[in-house]
Amino acid sequence: MNSLVAEKKIIEVVGPSFQNKGDALMSYAIEKRLGSRYKIAYDTKTQAPFFLARLIHGVNRRLPRQMRRSKYYLAHLLPKTLRLSWQIIDYNDICGTLDCSGFQYGDQWIRLAHKLSWRIDHYRKLRESGKKVIMLPQAFGPFQSKIVRELILNILNNVDLVFVRDKASAHNLLDLKIDTSLIKIVPDITNIIKGKRPKDDLLWADRVCIVPNKRMLDMTKSAVRNKYIDFIIAIINEVRKRKLNPVILLHEKGDYPLAKLINSRLGIPLLIIDEDPIITKGIIGCCHSVISSRYHALVSALSQSIPSLGTTWTHKYASLFEEFGCPECIFESLDSYKEVEKKLDLLTNPYMRSHLIIKIEEKADIAKKNVLKMWEIVEMLLES
Repeated sequence: MNSLVAEKKIIEVVGPSFQNKGDALMSYAIEKRLGSRYKIAYDTKTQAPFFLARLIHGVNRRLPRQMRRSKYYLAHLLPKTLRLSWQIIDYNDICGTLDCSGFQYGDQWIRLAHKLSWRIDHYRKLRESGKKVIMLPQAFGPFQSKIVRELILNILNNVDLVFVRDKASAHNLLDLKIDTSLIKIVPDITNIIKGKRPKDDLLWADRVCIVPNKRMLDMTKSAVRNKYIDFIIAIINEVRKRKLNPVILLHEKGDYPLAKLINSRLGIPLLIIDEDPIITKGIIGCCHSVISSRYHALVSALSQSIPSLGTTWTHKYASLFEEFGCPECIFESLDSYKEVEKKLDLLTNPYMRSHLIIKIEEKADIAKKNVLKMWEIVEMLLES
C-alpha cells in the first residue's frame, strides 16, 4: 500500500480582513465547509512578510507574457513549502479562487479601487490557466464612479460565477449589462456558523448588545455623522429605562475608540466586550436583543432569531432586514427620540417581540438552506 498521502488541492481566498470579525466569520465558514478536502490559502499581500510576495508579483508583471506563463514564473524560484507558508501562491498550486470581499466593490470604496486593481490581472491569469474564480455572497454597488465601474467590469469579465447577498446588489450589477447567468442571489455565508455560547449564558438574558461602527462617522453625510453618537446614547438611556442591561459589543477592533468616546458621554460607562469572533456570535445568540451598526453582528443575531434593530450607511442593511421579513427594524432617521421609543417597542413589548421572533425564525431557516445549496454549486464548479 502506498504510504504517501496525496496533497490537498489548494483554494485561494481573496478579500477578508481579519481585523473585522465578520470577515473572520466568513473565512471560518469557508474552512468549515471546504477545509477537510482543500488547503485554504489566503491572499495576504498587505501583511508581513508579504513584501516579498509583492516584490515577486511586481517583478513578474514586468516579464514578457510568455515568461509569466512558463516555468520561469518567479515564484518557482522558491521552494513550494516556503512559498505556501508565506502565502506566495503560484497559479499551478491552486484549483480555484474564492473572492470573499464582503463589501469592497462600490462607490463608497473608490479610495480602494487602485489597491484592488491587481485582481483583474490575477483573475485573468487564473482563468487562462483553467482555474475557477467564484465571487462568494457579498454586497455590490452602486457604480456611478467611472473608476469603480471599470474595476468591477474588468473583474467580472474574469470570473465564473457571482453570488450576491441581496436584490439591490443584483440590480447594481445588472445595470452594468453583464451576463445575467453569472449572478445568483444567496444570503451571507456566516448564517450557518454556530457560535460558542459563554458558560454564564443566563447572565445575558437581560443584556442588549450595542454594536457601534466607525463607518457611521466616515461613510455618512454630515446630517447623520453629527447625530450618531447622540443617537447611540439615546438608545442606551432608553434601554436602561426599560430595565435592561446594555453593553457595548465590538465587531471590529477599529471601533474601540468610538466605544470609548460613547462611554465618555455616559454617567455610568458600559462594559466593552471584545471577544473571539465565534465567542462573539455565541454571546449574540444568548442576549436579549441586538442594536447594531455592523452588518455581520446583525447577521449573527437574525440567523439565531435574536430580535434586532440596525442603523445603515449602505443598502446592505435595509436589504438584510427585508430578507428576514422585518424591514421596520432599521432606523431611517437618527434625530427622532420618538422613533427610538417606537423601535424599542419591537424588542420589549411581549406581543410585538413574539411576533418578530416568529418572522425571523421562518426566514432564518430559509436563508440557511439557500447557503447550503450554494455550497453544493461551488463544490461542483471547483471540481469540474
